[in-house]
Amino acid sequence: MGWRGKDTVEGSRCLDILPLYHEGMLHYGLSSVWCWWNNRSGERTASIGVKMLHRTALELTYTVTPRGGDPEEMQYIVPLEWRPCNYGGERPYFFCPLCAQRVSKLYMAARKYFACRKCNDLAYASQQERYMFRMLSQAQKIREKLGGSLCTFDPFPERPRYMHRLTY
Repeated sequence: MGWRGKDTVEGSRCLDILPLYHEGMLHYGLSSVWCWWNNRSGERTASIGVKMLHRTALELTYTVTPRGGDPEEMQYIVPLEWRPCNYGGERPYFFCPLCAQRVSKLYMAARKYFACRKCNDLAYASQQERYMFRMLSQAQKIREKLGGSLCTFDPFPERPRYMHRLTY
């Protein structure tokens, strides 16, 4: 939760349709498990069952344990849509189970359902930073892209070869 009191996208579990598609989990009749891992310890923190019912519907199955409550089994269908791409093929999208908006990512925050960012009332972490810290974060990202250190007291990195001076 940020200083303004909103949960953030970065602090919520995200179910992204593209990794599911690229991992081959969106084939008719296929049941699989998607897992979230702790980056530091390498332990599995959560998992969700994903079953492709037909081309336009995906079933999600997982367990939610509210604070101080009993575990609750969740099982519901999330509609899908396949949209054509510019250079051939097609790309899948979720429909948010709460507002029916077409999205590529569903989040689980305070609710027990996976829903879009708007339904969960999520903000990005950068939206909750104060102006000075947001500018500092942007400067550090630029320094990192140029191959320098994140410390703003270090000398600014050299202009990369072939980069236009105006861009630098």
